[in-house]
Amino acid sequence: MKNGYMVLMHCKFRVPSYCTASEVPINSFVRASFTGISFFLGAWLGLTQTVTPDGIAVLWPANAVLLTVLLQTSQKEWPLLTVAALIAASLASISASFPLWSVALFGLVNIFEALLAAFLIRRFAGKDFEFQSLRDMKVFFLAAPVVACSASAFLGAAIYEALARTENTFFVFWRLWWFADAVGMVLLTPLLVSAWHAIKAKRQIVSAPQLAELAAIWSGIAITGIFAFRTARQADVEFFLAPVLLLGFVVWTAIRLGILATTGTVTLIAVLATAFLVQPTQFFSATSSPQDTVWLTQEYLVVMSIIAVGLSGLMQKIRHQHASLALQDRAMIASNDAISIVDVQRADTPIIWVNPKFEELFGYSAGEIVGLSWRLLQKGIRQQYNHDTVRAALADKTPCRAQLKSYTKAGKLLWIDFSMAPVRDPAGRVTHYIGIHHDLTQAKETEQRLKDATESIQRHNESLEEKVRERTALLQKANQELEKVASVDFLTGISNRRHFYELGQRELTRLGLDGRMAVLIAFDLDNFKAVNDTFGHEAGDQVLRQIVTPVENSIRPTDFFGRIGGDEFLILFADTSESKAVEIAERIRIEIMEILSPYGSASLRVTASVGVAEWDQSCDLNQLIRWADLALYQAKEEGGNRVRARQSSS
Repeated sequence: MKNGYMVLMHCKFRVPSYCTASEVPINSFVRASFTGISFFLGAWLGLTQTVTPDGIAVLWPANAVLLTVLLQTSQKEWPLLTVAALIAASLASISASFPLWSVALFGLVNIFEALLAAFLIRRFAGKDFEFQSLRDMKVFFLAAPVVACSASAFLGAAIYEALARTENTFFVFWRLWWFADAVGMVLLTPLLVSAWHAIKAKRQIVSAPQLAELAAIWSGIAITGIFAFRTARQADVEFFLAPVLLLGFVVWTAIRLGILATTGTVTLIAVLATAFLVQPTQFFSATSSPQDTVWLTQEYLVVMSIIAVGLSGLMQKIRHQHASLALQDRAMIASNDAISIVDVQRADTPIIWVNPKFEELFGYSAGEIVGLSWRLLQKGIRQQYNHDTVRAALADKTPCRAQLKSYTKAGKLLWIDFSMAPVRDPAGRVTHYIGIHHDLTQAKETEQRLKDATESIQRHNESLEEKVRERTALLQKANQELEKVASVDFLTGISNRRHFYELGQRELTRLGLDGRMAVLIAFDLDNFKAVNDTFGHEAGDQVLRQIVTPVENSIRPTDFFGRIGGDEFLILFADTSESKAVEIAERIRIEIMEILSPYGSASLRVTASVGVAEWDQSCDLNQLIRWADLALYQAKEEGGNRVRARQSSS
């Protein structure tokens, strides 16, 4: 039989808000010490306050205390906490007349129970366990009172069997142990865990009106419980009415107040029942044994606690769902977009709800539009592609998004970005569609204005581009003319001095890279000054123009021919030997001599002196010209009208 000695197992460590591990940097040894003290107090209560005159423990607070501690601390601290609990259990059992080995085993069994329950709860409900959902409650009830308590009761009963101190059977020991621990777990763990989280989160436990309501409930429980239990001492039937009356208070608390107030109410009833059970005067029926009476009371307390916690969790879930739905409803009402809902289960899919923004946008009041179809907004427009998209989505029970033309009640055209999505029932059937109507009218108008402006700008740009092309062509032509003026001798039409020098030097550079030869011819007209002095510059210009054609006929298109001033001319030949150049120069001299240029009544004839210089593949154009000029001067000194090559090359 589980007696006061068993209290050594677990004393609930309930850390105040200023001592939580996550808020205050107290070390693990301080937490372990606090756990040991709390466990010892729980064991003392179980030993002195919950044992009947026949030695039957009604409930065992210590295990619920230790379980709460384990659920709220890191698993790294569990070994130290359980050692502290084991020491506290041994101290609490000093007065018990059990062998030392059994004392140690009883302590280990109780610690095993709390560890097993904590491990299972955190494994299946998560590390941040709290009685906030029906799933959490289901996991707790299965892990703690069912699995952990029954398993440890099996071990505890085996120890009692080994002691052989009473005639009770193994099953009786197991049931007594299991019921005592289960009652303590079920009654106190939800209360302590809920209080822990409320203090840690600094939540208001109850408001002033709720506190007054709770005080009234607890007063009713105290009056009802005391009256019923006192009456039951004479085995009156009122004892059996008490559970029903007290359960009504519990149900009322679970519906009206939170889980913390509910678990506190159940604990108050458990305290009243235990207080009368441990009295020396028997209050149970004459036909019932003490064990049966205790078991019946424990079963009642367990069932009541399960109902209370479960109902409180269910009401909390309902309140959360109601709050969530209310928030969603407020959000839809406050939305800046028009929202409507249609019922696809009814013919013509009528609108069943619209928000105020819908009424504002389309001009229909809710009373005018509810019961009508979305098609009313299109005013008979049926041939738009996007309408086919919407109809197909409705037929296929799929969401869609499209831009539609819609009309207000007053007939104003609106561009709407329309999104709709199916709403399904729990069975997965589409029952409604929610539509969001976002007004794009202003954006569309802006878009059209931008489009018109863009087209206007594009046309203007095209016109400008055409003008630019025309101006560019004129500019290119002018540049070409300027380039021609800058590079062509205005009188003869051949290269001028600057242009010839640029082309000639570039050609020598190219020929030098390839290792090729070049020859330069320099010539001028003999006694050309006498023509100008006698007949005038106009006659001289005519002579200069007439000699160009025979010279060009004697050279290749790739040869460079230019006038460098007055009657002085240069010709650059690429890939030509000096002897070949001399031959060409002689032909040019003869061609010039045979030219007869009529001017007025006179006929003008001129001769030319020619100098030839071969390039040494290293000098620049200026040096080559000086060499050709030297040969030219030699021809002049010999009387003119002849060809001479540079002396060093002849």
